[in-house]
Amino acid sequence: MRRALYSSTGSIIISCFFIWSNIHNNHPAILNFGFFLGIPVLLFVIIMISLDLIYQDKQTFTGTLTEKMHNKIYVTDANGDKYTYRLPNEQFDHIEVGKQVELRYYKRTKTVTSIKPTLLAFEDDYSI
Repeated sequence: MRRALYSSTGSIIISCFFIWSNIHNNHPAILNFGFFLGIPVLLFVIIMISLDLIYQDKQTFTGTLTEKMHNKIYVTDANGDKYTYRLPNEQFDHIEVGKQVELRYYKRTKTVTSIKPTLLAFEDDYSI
């Protein structure tokens, strides 16, 4: 959601600069450089967000929550690799550090759609 807000705000700013440069014909050349630099970046962000929303390619990740800080969580998988995800405030409060969690997130933008604690799986061998 925050990325969509950033991309729409950026496109509004670029549109305002574009209107200003069309009204005032004697604009500096550095403004043209700003247009050509900013427009591809914003188009890339808009395309990635649109592809996530259209295709709904969600992935599931299971790991141990190792750290919570501000709106970021750090999850460690079974191999010991550490991954960082950003969460909205309503999803952030109900999870605890040190617990197994299951994340569902979009494939391209890594936006977390749901997070829930998972139960530890016991081994099938119950022999003493």
